[in-house]
Amino acid sequence: YPKGTREDWEELAAAGEDIAAKALKFAILQQGGRAVDLNTHQMGVVAFDDGRLQQIQAVGLIREKLGEGYIVVGPGFKGVKPDGATKPLGRGATDLLAVALGIPLNLDAEEVRIKKDVDGLAPVDPELVEDAIIFPDLDYAQASEVSDDTVIMERAIRLARRWHVPIRVMRSPSIGPTTGGTLIWDASTPKELEPPERHIVTLKANRECSLVRVVGVANLQGQAHRVLDAVKDICLGTIIQDQGSETATISFTVENAKMEEAVLLVRTVHEGDVEQRAGYSALTLADSRMKRGTGYAGRVSGALAKAGVNIGQIAAPSEKIFVAFAADQLQAAALAVADEFGLRKKAV
Repeated sequence: YPKGTREDWEELAAAGEDIAAKALKFAILQQGGRAVDLNTHQMGVVAFDDGRLQQIQAVGLIREKLGEGYIVVGPGFKGVKPDGATKPLGRGATDLLAVALGIPLNLDAEEVRIKKDVDGLAPVDPELVEDAIIFPDLDYAQASEVSDDTVIMERAIRLARRWHVPIRVMRSPSIGPTTGGTLIWDASTPKELEPPERHIVTLKANRECSLVRVVGVANLQGQAHRVLDAVKDICLGTIIQDQGSETATISFTVENAKMEEAVLLVRTVHEGDVEQRAGYSALTLADSRMKRGTGYAGRVSGALAKAGVNIGQIAAPSEKIFVAFAADQLQAAALAVADEFGLRKKAV
């Protein structure tokens, strides 16, 4: 933190929230509404030193203003430590604050609505598949899997699950119309002793990755461990070991920025060939029914073949199928697999 403390930079990063809250209040007033803005101190948003949300002390004041007919506007993203210093609550923490406020106020509201630039949660990135379907509703565990801490903060989902607060994620009217978004809630009812299984299919993309192949690993006890232990401090993607009669080949994916480091580390323990290939993308298809179903790998590879996508690596660990290919084929691959598994909206 050159020429400033960590606290200085945290306060600077959080200042935009106050400006945004004030601007929203003005916009409401210009539309003829009644609005009042409360800052973080007035709202009583207390944070721990590590950035976790501790409590919201001014619920009574917020409820009072709502009762008087005001729209209450406040900053997100941050809290105040007991010593009065501003403390960011983490990326996406406005979601967390919305849910936290919904806990004591839920006697008067059916759900917490969080407005985004997308109209709910989709099984695949809408930037890759523009006509991706939107899930009308998901339970909390499914929402965590689908969002993956991107569309909505994971901590917000966990808090909502703990306190049974329904969340609706939907497109902001400033962005465009909404179809109702995605409701995140307790999908089963108390009357259901054994609720039906709810299955979803998701398709996650890794836009940039590299493939590393460690060739000629001796079929001796501990040799695979030596290779993988050498790169234990690097986040690896899918790992495949192809066992031959005398040697094995270990393949894994890694971030492009970490490829050279990974190769150098492997070469400290392995004298054979280490191949490296940059410029890849990857897709991971997940479906809990894979553990009892058949034909998934064939459907994925068939869809990619029809789209002219050449597979660089494919693996099927448990309930997922991972496939890597040249980066310039990512969108074609995503469209093909999404179409095969019904993740695109049907033409009307």
